[in-house]
Amino acid sequence: MGKISVLLAENVHFESGMVQKILGNGFSIEKVRTSYEALRAIRYMTSDKTPLRVVVTDLFLESGPSDGVFLVGAIRGRNPKIPIVIWTAQPPGSSYVKAALSAGANAVVYKGSTGENLRNKVLEIIL
Repeated sequence: MGKISVLLAENVHFESGMVQKILGNGFSIEKVRTSYEALRAIRYMTSDKTPLRVVVTDLFLESGPSDGVFLVGAIRGRNPKIPIVIWTAQPPGSSYVKAALSAGANAVVYKGSTGENLRNKVLEIIL
């Protein structure tokens, strides 16, 4: 079995590198910094050659604080079956977290939690 294909939308380089380490060798990660880059990547990654298995996104991307919420809604409108995990520093119950869940995100993992929480949530959603 090949690597699990992940799209990571994160505008902070250090944090995107951290996600790569957290998920480990069994994952192939495509990194983008904006919702628009993510939507372009999804078009490519949903082809037969590179099946996208999950999107992990921060809520605050390069285009602004609601960019992650926009991304979730746009993915749901085009590809309703792609699992989406929000990885955010926003507090539980914040308006951005609520909006992302309402837009169709499958799960939220908070950046203050252990990296194992993110890895476990991704595996739980795709397996």
